[in-house]
Amino acid sequence: MSLYRVELKRQLKTRSVRLLLLFSLLITFVLAYCPISFVEYVYKENGQETLVKGMEAISMRKEAWKAYSGEVTEEKIAAALAQYQESYLEYGEDGMWFDMPDSEYCEKIAPISSLVYRLREVNADSKTGVAPSYQELTEEDALGFYDQCDQRLDDVLRMEQAEHPAAINQAKELYSAVEMPFSYDPGFNTNALDYQVMLTLVLTIVGALIAAPIFSSDYQTGSDNILRCAKYGRTPLALAKIKAAMTITTVMYLIYMSIYLLVEGFAFGWDCLKTSVQLIWSASSLLPMNIGQLMLLSAFVGLLAFFATILCVLFLSAVCKSVYASSSLSLLLCMLPILTYSFLPEGTDLWVRFLLPNGGIGLSNSFLYEVLFLNFLHLGNLSLWYPFALILGSVLEIPLWLLAAVRAYQKHPL
Repeated sequence: MSLYRVELKRQLKTRSVRLLLLFSLLITFVLAYCPISFVEYVYKENGQETLVKGMEAISMRKEAWKAYSGEVTEEKIAAALAQYQESYLEYGEDGMWFDMPDSEYCEKIAPISSLVYRLREVNADSKTGVAPSYQELTEEDALGFYDQCDQRLDDVLRMEQAEHPAAINQAKELYSAVEMPFSYDPGFNTNALDYQVMLTLVLTIVGALIAAPIFSSDYQTGSDNILRCAKYGRTPLALAKIKAAMTITTVMYLIYMSIYLLVEGFAFGWDCLKTSVQLIWSASSLLPMNIGQLMLLSAFVGLLAFFATILCVLFLSAVCKSVYASSSLSLLLCMLPILTYSFLPEGTDLWVRFLLPNGGIGLSNSFLYEVLFLNFLHLGNLSLWYPFALILGSVLEIPLWLLAAVRAYQKHPL
């Protein structure tokens, strides 16, 4: 423990570590503020339209739209459709709104748009996947919304997973746990999810930069040759360095991610986080959770991937002879899932990201977005929903990279 405390103190006194911790704290507040700043609301007063932004806009939207909050019954969906179509006849054309006053749009269309979008989605053609126009939807469609949700899932699985019955069975079992009717609070800004994904990536990069020099800096200066010959050199020293680096980076992740989640919760209101995931993305989303639960799950799974990534970076630090090499490889590791997602063929990228310690950390390839899709990892007759695969990969790689880092340091030549 004394060796661990000394190493922890040494790392915290390093100027680069302090600067990186301060930088990531500032970035956390900036990213937490961005979703709030994007919220706008237009209202009419004395015949003039007034635009408000930020917290004032959030407060006014919640007050104006509170009638739409709560349980989403099929009757509510039918009423929303009627209101949408009435406005569409007057102002709409080809999915666009022309000459509609912004204040009227904020009052009549914005709070019900998610309900009508989901109704349009579940009534898409079973063969082509093309959704009907808003004017083609009927009250009968609205009153059969939840039955159609199950049918829509069947249609999508038939189109995407026809050759994998295990995936179809798994998806249906997961979807059976989704609570219906859905819950809805129209005050939440989904940009908060996007910026949580970005924060996870930023914290991972910062953590990698903190961990990258842990071993390689001693190699570069030659001090490692002396430390290895000490009484507690090699394995005890390796474990102390790893524990200290993991303590600093893990505490950073937990505190900064908590700050972000608390800011979003207090800004948008905790009731907004009770909106069903199916209403903000796709009615066929398999996750039986609301937005708040999704954000917490994403933070937890991000932490698992964060552990595996930092341990992999420590392994790279243990095998590289210079800080430049270990830092460069660590940055490449952080960006690799994004690159594989963007450039590798569909299917191949799933396996590559599964094998990477940070396969669920990135942008559009992140775990948070994977739970909203119907991607599966297939091996023979076995299928595993991809978010589960990402969790499994992180859990397996944490002890793997820990052992690899210690072993690499033990075997590093004097």
